[in-house]
Amino acid sequence: MVGMSDTIPGTDSVISEVKERYEAAQSFEADWRRRALDDLRFFHADAYNHDQWDSAVYQARSGTFGGSPRPCLTINKVEGSKNCLLMRLSDDFSFLAL
Repeated sequence: MVGMSDTIPGTDSVISEVKERYEAAQSFEADWRRRALDDLRFFHADAYNHDQWDSAVYQARSGTFGGSPRPCLTINKVEGSKNCLLMRLSDDFSFLAL
């Protein structure tokens, strides 16, 4: 099978530069992406997935390792703020509706 680098001269250097840039961008954004995923998990937390609780604290409170279970409430105040913000934005950009 004939590859792209066999037919067009100089593509090896371009491909290696693209790979280097991709790896540099990936390593630069890795921490940001991890924190963004943590924020999304926290934002979408509810009483079933307990993502607003630290896992060790949740297991201790729920009685996973023995002891009497205690309530682990999740009150998502962020969701209401998001809805309020979306309503304000829809009012602010109502002039865009055709």
